[in-house]
Amino acid sequence: MALTKTILDGHEVEYDNTEFEILTNYYKGKYLHYIGNGKNITNPKGNTSCYAMFHKFKGTSLDLSNFDTKNITRMGFMFSNCSNLEQLNLSNFDTSNVKYTNGMFSNCKNIKHLNLSNFNTNKVTNMDFMFYECINLKTLDISSFYIDDTKILDSMFWYCRSLETLKVSSDSLQFFLDNKKSLFRNCGNVNIIPASKLDRAVNDLFY
Repeated sequence: MALTKTILDGHEVEYDNTEFEILTNYYKGKYLHYIGNGKNITNPKGNTSCYAMFHKFKGTSLDLSNFDTKNITRMGFMFSNCSNLEQLNLSNFDTSNVKYTNGMFSNCKNIKHLNLSNFNTNKVTNMDFMFYECINLKTLDISSFYIDDTKILDSMFWYCRSLETLKVSSDSLQFFLDNKKSLFRNCGNVNIIPASKLDRAVNDLFY
């Protein structure tokens, strides 16, 4: 292990250069990119952005059980093009400060089920392309997502061809029904189910 320090988004970040590398995006500038084996991943000290962090990771699983996200503000394209991922447990994620989740799971073509019912999206402003081309995704629980007209949701579920069941909050049910054509282009017949207050209470016990 070789610890390296750098400045990212105005913060001093200390990272293990056998686990992460620094890449540069024309629009986003420098960011951390994961190059490890997928086991026992921890968020580098001082890091506040997970933009494209696991982009194109080749493994079938990521152990994020010890990954601290309480200070993370960006999760855009975090798992994009992780086409071999078969499962992803994000039940420990604290997303209360996250502002961007656009493209977060785009092209995760092997994931069949995602439970994001613990996600706090109150501060999220952009969710466009969040699940774009998750072609084998069958069930998705986003019942904790706060949705209103100020959030960008363009193409959120496009090409989720296998999606059968989407669980949403009862408050946002009508929004999804009203915008079904624009949100679910090239999808099958998605069954949009509202989560009851009992569902939320039970979920809170486990998460």
